[in-house]
Amino acid sequence: MSISPSATDAAELDRYVYIRRARCPRCASPDLKTQKTVDNGDDSITRETKCRNCEHRFFVVVE
Repeated sequence: MSISPSATDAAELDRYVYIRRARCPRCASPDLKTQKTVDNGDDSITRETKCRNCEHRFFVVVE
C-alpha cells in the first residue's frame, strides 16, 4: 500500500510514523554501535551507544 495525497481516511494515515535515525551528538555520524540495551519496564528502552567514527559514548532512550 502506498500513501497518496488523495487518501481520504485520516485514520489510515495515522498508522505511519517517521523516526529519524539516531546520530552521534559529538560528530553527527549515523554510524553507531549499540553496546548494551536495557528494558526500563515502562515501554521504553535505553541503549548504551558508541560512535564508530569518533568513539564517543552516549545513551539513546527509545520510548
